[in-house]
Amino acid sequence: LKNYAETNNLIFEKYDFYGSGSNFEEEARKARYKFFEEVINKYKASYLFLGHHLDDLLETLLMKMVRGVSLSNLPSLNSMEDRINYKLIRPLTSFTKEEIVDYLDKHNLKYFIDKSNQDNRYTRNRYRNLIIPYLLEENKNVRDNFKTYNEDLYLVNDYLDEKVNSVYKEAYKDNNLNLKLLKDKHPLIRKMVIKKFLSNYLMEDDNKLNKNNFNDILKICNTFKGSQEVVLNKNRIVIREYDKLYFKDDNYFKYDKIKIINRLEFLNFIFILDEEDESDDNYILRLNSKDITLPLYLKLIDDNDYLKLKDLGTKKGIDIFKENKILRKDYYKYPLIIDSKGEVLMIIGLKKA
Repeated sequence: LKNYAETNNLIFEKYDFYGSGSNFEEEARKARYKFFEEVINKYKASYLFLGHHLDDLLETLLMKMVRGVSLSNLPSLNSMEDRINYKLIRPLTSFTKEEIVDYLDKHNLKYFIDKSNQDNRYTRNRYRNLIIPYLLEENKNVRDNFKTYNEDLYLVNDYLDEKVNSVYKEAYKDNNLNLKLLKDKHPLIRKMVIKKFLSNYLMEDDNKLNKNNFNDILKICNTFKGSQEVVLNKNRIVIREYDKLYFKDDNYFKYDKIKIINRLEFLNFIFILDEEDESDDNYILRLNSKDITLPLYLKLIDDNDYLKLKDLGTKKGIDIFKENKILRKDYYKYPLIIDSKGEVLMIIGLKKA
C-alpha cells in the first residue's frame, strides 16, 4: 500500500494497532476511527470516505441482532453521517463485494485483499464465511432485503427521536426526570425517554448502561411510592424518589450552621428583621424574644431535628419533608431556623413551630 501510494503521488498514513483479548474487534474499530479523526484534523479535511459495501452492512446488522442491541442502535453503516467537524461518506453500500471486485478486474485497477478476512477466530469473519453463504442459498436477495430493512430502521428511529425529544423536553427539569408526565405515554416512548435521561449522564465508556441495570431501573419507575435506588457502579446510583428519577450526587449543596443577623442574603432568601410587618405565611416567622434564646441560626435538616407543633406534640423534621415529597437532594432549599439551644422554630417554606 505504501509503495502504491508513493508511486501514484498519494498521501499515505498508517497506524499500528496491538490490541488483544476477547474484545479485540471492538478495540480495533475504536482505534481505527480515532486514527481517521487524527488524520482529518492533521489535513483539515471536510470529508471521510470509507469503503464499506453491502456485504459489510449485512454482517453488521446480523451481529447487532444476535447481540440484542436496542432499536435505536440497530441501524448501521449509513451512507452519509454528519460528524462534529466533517462528513462521513460510504459510497459503496449499494454494491456487493463481488460487484466491486468484478469492476476492478474489468478495468485493470489494482486492489488489496486483507488476508485476516479468512481467519474465523474473529466474529465478523465467522458471519462472513460461515453464516451468510447459507442465507444466500435461502434467498439470493438477502443483502438487498437487509439494506431496505436498514433504511426503514433509520426512518423509524428518526420519527421516534422526534417524539422522544419532545417528551424529554417536557419531562426533564432541574436534573430530574418527571415520571408522572410519562405515565400515560406509549410504553416504548416512556422506555426511550428514561434511557435518554440515563444515557445523558453515562457518556463515558466505563459507565455504559447494561441491560440488567436498565431493566432494574424500569422496574423502580413503575411506582411513585417512597424511594428506591439502583446501583450502577461505585460512582453512579440512580434514585427514584416519589415521581422523580435522578442520579445521586455526593456533592449536594451543603453548608454549616449560619448565624442570622438583622439582614442576611442566603440562597434565594433575604432575611430581614421587621417589627412592623403583620403579614403571615410559611416564609414569615413571628417570635417573642422571651420565648427563645438568641441568636438564631440557619441549618440543614438532619435525622435528629424535631419540630414542636401546636397541640400536636413534636414531629420529626424529616417526616415533614417526606409528607411534602421533597427530594432528598433538594433538602438544602428548605433550611431550618433554630435558636441557640437548637430548638427548631421553622422549616422555611414548609412548617412553623
